[in-house]
Amino acid sequence: MANLNDTSKIQEFIDLKEQQKADGIISQKEYNEAMRDAKVGIDGYTAKLTAAADSLKKNITGLGSSMVKGESGASVYNKSLNSAADLVSSFLDKFGLLGKVLGFVVTGAVKYVSAVNQQADKLFETYQDISRSGLATGMDDTFKNLQQFGYTVSEISKMGELLKENANTLAQFGGTAAGGASKFAELASSIQSSHVGIELQRMGMSIDDINQSVAGYMRIQQITGQLGTQTNQELKTSTVAYINQQAELTRLTGLTAKQQNSVLEQAYAEQTFNAEQYNLRNLAGDPASVAKAARNEKLVKMFAGNFGGPATAALQKYLAGAMNQEDAQKFRNTYGKMSKMIDNGVMDVATLVDQATKDAEQTAQNFNAQAQMGNAETTVLKYSDITKVAGRTYAGLVADNEKKAQEEIAEQKAGGDPAVANMVKLSTAQRNQTQAFETLINDGISPVTKGINALSTGITSVTGIVSTAAGKTTEVGKTTAPSTDITGAESLLKFTGASGSRANFDSLSPDVKKSFLAMVKQYGKAVTIESANRSFEDQKRLYDAWEKAGGSKSNPEVNVPGMGRVRMPAKPGTSPHESGRAIDLDLGSYSGLASLLGQYGFKTVAGDPGHIQMASGGMVSGPRDGYDATLHGTEAVIPMDDKKAITVNSKEDNMLEQHSQLLSMKITKLDQLIKGMQTHYDTSSKILMKQS
Repeated sequence: MANLNDTSKIQEFIDLKEQQKADGIISQKEYNEAMRDAKVGIDGYTAKLTAAADSLKKNITGLGSSMVKGESGASVYNKSLNSAADLVSSFLDKFGLLGKVLGFVVTGAVKYVSAVNQQADKLFETYQDISRSGLATGMDDTFKNLQQFGYTVSEISKMGELLKENANTLAQFGGTAAGGASKFAELASSIQSSHVGIELQRMGMSIDDINQSVAGYMRIQQITGQLGTQTNQELKTSTVAYINQQAELTRLTGLTAKQQNSVLEQAYAEQTFNAEQYNLRNLAGDPASVAKAARNEKLVKMFAGNFGGPATAALQKYLAGAMNQEDAQKFRNTYGKMSKMIDNGVMDVATLVDQATKDAEQTAQNFNAQAQMGNAETTVLKYSDITKVAGRTYAGLVADNEKKAQEEIAEQKAGGDPAVANMVKLSTAQRNQTQAFETLINDGISPVTKGINALSTGITSVTGIVSTAAGKTTEVGKTTAPSTDITGAESLLKFTGASGSRANFDSLSPDVKKSFLAMVKQYGKAVTIESANRSFEDQKRLYDAWEKAGGSKSNPEVNVPGMGRVRMPAKPGTSPHESGRAIDLDLGSYSGLASLLGQYGFKTVAGDPGHIQMASGGMVSGPRDGYDATLHGTEAVIPMDDKKAITVNSKEDNMLEQHSQLLSMKITKLDQLIKGMQTHYDTSSKILMKQS
């Protein structure tokens, strides 16, 4: 917008607009607006102020529709907040530099509130997700853990998955899952906030990689009975040593840290190896025995990366002294000299692996004739694996490479590559800045959401979402039938078992169960329930089984063993079955009840025959839904205090236009910011009317 900052410019502006009107270039309306702009002294001011006012009006009235449609969370109010800020900023433009400064202040404040709303929604969603596994007691500790792990809010889903994957380990670690999550976060923070964290990032590890490695070490500690036996400092030191060893073995074997953890977890699942390691660490417990247990773990991982799974499994049994088992005997026959070195207490893993390579070459030659006859594997391990190892012929190379890997890691830790060192420094600074800003935002969550709650209460009062309009006693979209008699309805129910059991049906949300029984009572015929309320675990089993059977977005319906044809289920944590608001019926019952569903507040889902759920929004289709309103297809309904109803076309461009002023004026419980903005809106409207 251009300022008309002296009399001559204003007169030039007026003369130009009069000429444009005379030439038919602009309309009478555009001319009138131009004259208002001249009075204010800003070209285009009237149009901008009007557009901002219209936007605020539309978005405030749109809040009612959003709530009727079932949208939730603090950020649902952000459109209206931003529109209000735009209106105030536009109005203040007329006051020159001071007005612009005030406009920036208002806009900045609203942007902060919007950021708070968005962050609050993300934190609350994650809190709900991880609290199902007992991993959080509130949003504050969720945010604290997030920062200690080094994650930003944009990475919050990574923290959620990390904690859920290790919930059992954390419960043992901290006494409760939430306590373990906090201790885990503190351990991760002590590593990442020290020079060690910088060194690990210089080695190419991300924040998530570090956290995953810490979790992997804790799982191994749990398996070996060591979790919780060390002080915090001892645990930090041993964790860092474990991560460094993983980095070294990755270079020597090609196995990632995750794959190495998997190798160890599989090894400890074998009882003889587990028992031997327990004897060394827990029963003997002296330094020599503990060192031997550590050697065994490293040797198992080295074998997994260089000699294959069957040889590794046989090695585990040999290390455990299980010579009564055939695999252990074959191992000794295959890797004879290495076996003797193990028996003699050789501790250097590189030396043992080098000897195993030589043994493989010798065994391949010794048993070549028997292999040609097809009976070598009655005495030694899998012959094809032996020849693969024998083909390497790198005597002494493992020890050399181990030293080289250690030198490479030391150089990386020291920042040998300046570009990498600078990028780690930059990303660390940026992450710290982001976390500092998110802390500022987090401090505003409590006061802002309190104010937003007041706003929500005001909107609820206006839209009448909880009202007695048209004889309703429950929320829009959750209506019950005119008759609530359910006597004898349960005798008409049949149950198929599993999640379609009597117990699962009784666990439905009370209003859903009551409405369903009333509907069955009116129907008067037998109804078969195939699934009702499901736990998160039940939903996960169903989803995993569907996915394992080949289900995908491109192949939504598959035959699941033991379940029959299953169409793509909702992901765990998102299904209305988990909140007790959905029921699956056999097709006969589904077809029979079809005409009654709308009367009792139920709706169907496209592409999922048999599934019904309690409608969570206010989209209705006609008089059967119980509203005294003329409907034009499927529309949203907002009950009003006079027991009438306003229909709202589902297309937002025609939303509540005739009632917008009423809704704007009746929102009385806005926070202070919105009250001020609404005052400016009313004032500016009066100014415009006087100028017209």
